[in-house]
Amino acid sequence: MKQSIGEFRSTLKAALLAKETAANVSTDRLGSEVDALYLRVILAGLSINQLLKPRPVAGIRAPSVPDPGSIAAIVRSIAEGYLMQLMLSESRNDLDMRELRLLWLDWHRANEMERASVTTSAGPQSKLQLQKLRARITAHHRYSSIPEDLRKPFEKGKRPKRATFEEVREAASKAGLNTDRFEFFYQLTSAQAHAEPFAVDVFKSQDPFSTKVTGYLSLLLKDATAFIAFSTVQHLKEFTGDIDILGGAFRKTLLTWRGVLSQPF
Repeated sequence: MKQSIGEFRSTLKAALLAKETAANVSTDRLGSEVDALYLRVILAGLSINQLLKPRPVAGIRAPSVPDPGSIAAIVRSIAEGYLMQLMLSESRNDLDMRELRLLWLDWHRANEMERASVTTSAGPQSKLQLQKLRARITAHHRYSSIPEDLRKPFEKGKRPKRATFEEVREAASKAGLNTDRFEFFYQLTSAQAHAEPFAVDVFKSQDPFSTKVTGYLSLLLKDATAFIAFSTVQHLKEFTGDIDILGGAFRKTLLTWRGVLSQPF
């Protein structure tokens, strides 16, 4: 468990260094989106770090029982952030698809904001923005490249169900991850996000330091380490192209987990 924590924190420090290195690099709209996704990955990693060693805040005692469910949900969000970052970057050399992907991202975001009533005060302006985006997407000469499972609901006036053209499992395959291994990871962490069934079992047993719990936490930390490392390399490719600044330990971690997660169990 200590080794897993040490590797995770070392990789998180490398991620922070990569973010600082790229901070003053000028970029375009695509780079801005990729950078924001990378920031999400880092913040999620910092949240896990806080959960590993909680402290009392505002008079509320620090929990003494680790919550694998919460950490699992955060690890899943790190993986999703990396895959979305990768799928956006994939269109870097195809200007038309880059434009269409960014339009679709805007379309998804505008719909989600309206659904969450964030733009309620804007009133008609929100509807107008959606109408303009719809018209631009429909008129795009690569419109037919939008996957059918997204395009057909779009034509029926339904909200988009995801921000990227690829489903998360398809994105994982494009990222070079073994599909069966990723499916197991994704199903397991998704179950934890809904408190079923492992997290409930942990609280019922009230044994937070059992080998069952610590072993599972160690597995989650390894997944978090891998996806933070993958995301860091993708970010550096977008901004500087130089991973040597992160040192040999980081490269070893990267190669290890890239090899492990690309292989079947």
